[in-house]
Amino acid sequence: MLGAYPENHVMRFWIVKGNPSRNNLDKMLVVGKVEDWVTRKPPRDWAVGDGVFFWKGAPALRLVGLGRIDALRGADANGETWFDLLYMTASIETPLGIEELRSDPVVGTASFLKAGAAGTVFPLTDAQAERLLRLVQRNSSTRGFARASFVSAASTLTHCPGACSWAPSRSWAAARSP
Repeated sequence: MLGAYPENHVMRFWIVKGNPSRNNLDKMLVVGKVEDWVTRKPPRDWAVGDGVFFWKGAPALRLVGLGRIDALRGADANGETWFDLLYMTASIETPLGIEELRSDPVVGTASFLKAGAAGTVFPLTDAQAERLLRLVQRNSSTRGFARASFVSAASTLTHCPGACSWAPSRSWAAARSP
């Protein structure tokens, strides 16, 4: 179960890049499963409950699933910060590739899409997160991904409990309705 949101939490969305030599996202993304992840460059403003898009690193270079930050821990003696991620979808059958995302007017400017971008966790603006959710939904309704699974995960990600202040636009809420 997810921990409590911090008071007055502003929900954010992140890209978490999986290195194929360490992270087999096709097998790891099991709905409801929580796993440890690590980064050397943790964001200052991330929080338990923030939304996560999983990105499969080179050579695949594609968006493959949705999740949520379940726990955050401090840096260890090696300078690595460990965190837990809750997988909210299985691997998307027809993922969004790098060329499609780079050509998108909203998502194309995201830091994780820049050539040579190194790291594990990358920030998204609200507009980029909303656009990615729409693009995944578009693919899920036409390309075989379990639409009900996606809609459920997206709904959970966009309606956080307590004092969370991020909210999708009215058009996003209408677009995701079955």
